[in-house]
Amino acid sequence: MTITEVAWKVYFSLPPAVRQQLRTLLKGGPGHTSSLFNGVIARRDARGKCRIDRAARAFCEHLTASGIGGVEGRRCLEIGTGYVGSTPVVMWLLGAGSVTSVDLNRLLVPAALKESILSVEKAELLGILKTHAPSGASLSGKIDRIHAWADSERGDLPGWFSYLAPFDLLAFEPPHAFDFIYSASTLEHIPRSLVGRFVWKTASISADDGTGLHVIDLKDHFDSEVNPLGFLSLRDGEYSDDAQADSRGNRIRGPEWLEVFSKSGLAAEIVMSSRAPRAHLPDGLAAPFAGMDVQDLLLTSIVVRTHKNSR
Repeated sequence: MTITEVAWKVYFSLPPAVRQQLRTLLKGGPGHTSSLFNGVIARRDARGKCRIDRAARAFCEHLTASGIGGVEGRRCLEIGTGYVGSTPVVMWLLGAGSVTSVDLNRLLVPAALKESILSVEKAELLGILKTHAPSGASLSGKIDRIHAWADSERGDLPGWFSYLAPFDLLAFEPPHAFDFIYSASTLEHIPRSLVGRFVWKTASISADDGTGLHVIDLKDHFDSEVNPLGFLSLRDGEYSDDAQADSRGNRIRGPEWLEVFSKSGLAAEIVMSSRAPRAHLPDGLAAPFAGMDVQDLLLTSIVVRTHKNSR
């Protein structure tokens, strides 16, 4: 075990409150702000949830569940690049016509993206993606190209996708509409007071008949493993769905998300979901959660497919 792995193990063994205080101190902020620790976090993610094979498998699972066959030839937008940038590469591998990825802060570390690619055998990646790729030969050639880039001394990002950060989506005036818009673990970090405008903006830059997939983590990020619904018991004055959205989540629940999308002019449906055991639901729920259906409250993640109808 490396020193870094030992450090992460010690970090995650600390109580949640201590972890949050330590993270805020070291990063200079409680949420997803850019800092000197970008590289450390990025390399952890590159070996974990953002490794290229895991990102590819998750993306394909979402496509399958939603009934969206693929992204071949589509102008794609990812909202929330993160530290590694695996998903834009996956979209390009699957034949996207163009890929743009945007983030509020400049977090992406190219060295971590390289590590996420080189740690996976080409044949394994090919096996994951071939079902949704337009051509096996084309996919194999593209995998060779990303490995060549990852194995090079180049410090810049590959030219196959456009990375825009720091970036304000609400002020974005793209040169064209997007056929496919994707986000993963992003929308729950938007302040509740801005969510309506934010989702409306995604609808406004979506092409007629454009589709979207949004993976939304509904857990309390303060202690997502042991107490994933803990923030539902916190009342006004104890919790702010705006100020603490970046660090812990905006607390918007599944049915509320469908309403937000609908009000923005998008047809929306939940195509995948997961729930916590009933024992994780805290006593003494805060308003408005006290009046919600228990099964809706137990949701810990949802994947929402959206569709913009032609005018």
